[in-house]
Amino acid sequence: MLMNERFFKVIPAVLFLFCLLQIFELVLIINIMNKTEKLEAVIVNNLKVLKSITNR
Repeated sequence: MLMNERFFKVIPAVLFLFCLLQIFELVLIINIMNKTEKLEAVIVNNLKVLKSITNR
């Protein structure tokens, strides 16, 4: 019976830590996506410049 009570006390803590981990992972993904979008904008700009140079 004691083992069963301990098990039920641990479950909320584990779920809470899992939720924190998921939130942290989501923040990291959003941060990486923002960096990727900025890089994509720079690459598109560079391609436009290259296209304008080669069309002269």
